[in-house]
Amino acid sequence: MKKVTIILSGLLLLSMLMTSCAPQTVVETVVVEKVVTEIVEVAGTPEVKEVVTTVIVTPEPETNKLEIFHWWTAPGEREAADAMFAAMNAAYPEVEIVENPVPGGGGTEHRIVLKARITAGIPPDTFQTLGGAELKDYVDSNVLEPLDDFYAEKDYASMIPKPLLNAVTIDGHPYSVPLNMHLENILYYNLKLFEELGLSAPTGYDDLIAACEAIKVAKPEMVCLAVGFKDNWSDVFVLDTIMMELGGPEYYVKFFKGEIDVANDPIFRSRWRNSLHCNHISI
Repeated sequence: MKKVTIILSGLLLLSMLMTSCAPQTVVETVVVEKVVTEIVEVAGTPEVKEVVTTVIVTPEPETNKLEIFHWWTAPGEREAADAMFAAMNAAYPEVEIVENPVPGGGGTEHRIVLKARITAGIPPDTFQTLGGAELKDYVDSNVLEPLDDFYAEKDYASMIPKPLLNAVTIDGHPYSVPLNMHLENILYYNLKLFEELGLSAPTGYDDLIAACEAIKVAKPEMVCLAVGFKDNWSDVFVLDTIMMELGGPEYYVKFFKGEIDVANDPIFRSRWRNSLHCNHISI
């Protein structure tokens, strides 16, 4: 199976792009022997001889192409992708960029197609993914090469925040280069409702649960927190933020690297499943 190396990346917190570490194209030299029959004079006597002519043919190198596999198709994302590709063209005009975008919020459809291609042994040159557990899946599947040399050459570890470095580092080796970060821990609330019930804006998880309990008592028909989308990425955003609030930065990184046993973890079970998910969310 062809291995892949990540060139650019992120987390949901980061969005990532990865690139293929396929072997460099080798231009083969082809030797062609052409046999020609000629009549030559040898000491005044005509004689038929076979003359072998060797012709060395070097084919023209293939066009440099870079396939970019991503889900940045929505407004705002599309412009960001175009800007990135323009910078790439300016720096490497000899490389032709071949896009292969797969629409879908958070890359849900993209992942299905990507994993099918990897399984078939035809991964794209570059692809977008997330850090943490998702990145670890690709590493564990042995389809990625570490980027230790690149990080050392550019001193890249000193250029990004430590939490980002942790998110793209698996078993002590970096496997991607952070591309961007998204801010997702913003909570919009119904100001009119809060004023009516005399509630203050929640500043933490416990405040949010208390507000939900108060709303449930005052308005049983109303759901405290509504989360809805045809894909599940918005649900993951909610879980993202709560895990950061409850467990702290180190727990958060371990959680999204798949190092937390959610079936038995007390933070996940007692605070997320029991308090918020079951009682106060409509998904």
